[in-house]
Amino acid sequence: MPPSGAGTLAPYRLVTALNARLPRFRLTTVHVDAYPRLRAADCDLLADLLNEGTVAVAVVPAADPGPTAEALAARLTADTALRLGYDPTDGTQLWTLAGG
Repeated sequence: MPPSGAGTLAPYRLVTALNARLPRFRLTTVHVDAYPRLRAADCDLLADLLNEGTVAVAVVPAADPGPTAEALAARLTADTALRLGYDPTDGTQLWTLAGG
């Protein structure tokens, strides 16, 4: 679980940082509505991108993206749901969500 002081990275900064660390991978962001307004078309787009080998990052306009990440993981039959966050002390970290 993210620490209470954990912040977020803007989508552009996140993809820039990921590109620097994963230069051989194709990366993109997909802006999705927060659960329960998550659209099937957005889930299908993410599934297609992942099947093509793209690192696809879902961007959620919510203070707590956990429910949306869990809904996406269920829809995509993912093994787990993760949240990427930024902690000023520890840097960028991945956290496993409970429902994933």
